[in-house]
Amino acid sequence: MYIEHLIYSAALAIIIGMAFLRYTGRDQSWIIIFASIVPDIDYLFKIGCEFFSPLPSPTFMHGDFHAIPGLIFFSFFIALFFSNAGIKFKHALFFSVVGYSSHLIEDFIVHPPYFNRYLYPFDTTLYGTKILSDVPDLVIANSGTLLIGVMVLCAAIIVRTRIEPGWSVKKYVGNGVTACQKSIKRLMEGNE
Repeated sequence: MYIEHLIYSAALAIIIGMAFLRYTGRDQSWIIIFASIVPDIDYLFKIGCEFFSPLPSPTFMHGDFHAIPGLIFFSFFIALFFSNAGIKFKHALFFSVVGYSSHLIEDFIVHPPYFNRYLYPFDTTLYGTKILSDVPDLVIANSGTLLIGVMVLCAAIIVRTRIEPGWSVKKYVGNGVTACQKSIKRLMEGNE
């Protein structure tokens, strides 16, 4: 469902960024897109544990980061990372929370209760509604969910370009890439 997370979070970021720009004069809402992918890194941790551990795999599973404690930890971490690029911490934290939360909400809507443990490690109750059906595939949930997402993203782009004639997807993505590069460079300079 990676593709849907990117598409839905991009639509959300474009609209929130438009409002944020109007009231603060800044638009770093692309952080929403970045943060929306972070909950799925638990899958990479699971694979790494299984591949590199000579011992039986720990009880690490896909869904462990799909929780409120993960939201708090990773949003704070993402905000620290981007504050290194000169973005206000509170703005980066806001966008991180929105992006991470959007991922959790999307999974709740699409998946049955099989890996969404929102209060993990304090509670292991599984949550989900399966309002939109899913396919057990990490890349795409299903064509219906994808189609709805593409339509919502197109609508967001149309609204933003009508309200802000100078806005473009290319410039928007470029701003995000530049901030990531700047933050990484400052982190590297600090380690020398």
